[in-house]
Amino acid sequence: HEGPPFAIAKKENNLFIPDVPEEQLFTFWMMHFFLDKDQPQDSSTFELFKQRFAHSHFIHLNSSFCKHWVEKVFGPYEQQARTFIETYMASGFRKEHADNQYLQNLVLSRSGKIHIAFHLERIKYGIIRRIKRNLYRPLHAYSG
Repeated sequence: HEGPPFAIAKKENNLFIPDVPEEQLFTFWMMHFFLDKDQPQDSSTFELFKQRFAHSHFIHLNSSFCKHWVEKVFGPYEQQARTFIETYMASGFRKEHADNQYLQNLVLSRSGKIHIAFHLERIKYGIIRRIKRNLYRPLHAYSG
């Protein structure tokens, strides 16, 4: 019932990033890696995140802002999520310590309504991606 904060963008090293405090950028960027992707490494901005937060992730994970949103997102499973995320980041962001399905299932376990909505959205956007992929196929792909 609480929307995320919004911000204007600023240009930094040829990138546009939200003009927000570091703990906010860290928190929502982290949530993107764990909840929107099958693996954190699947994101095109994963390496940038690692470079920026590899040495400060512990500070940001323990900020009141991050704690608030981890509690909001994971609810009664907050501690399991925090332990998993801390272990992954402390391991140097190693792939073998990443299991986004575990974290996604913690969120989905909170409510049947969330679980159903998630799968319906996944189907909807899967269909949209396939339609767009076919619409923007190169012209030579249609010729025999």
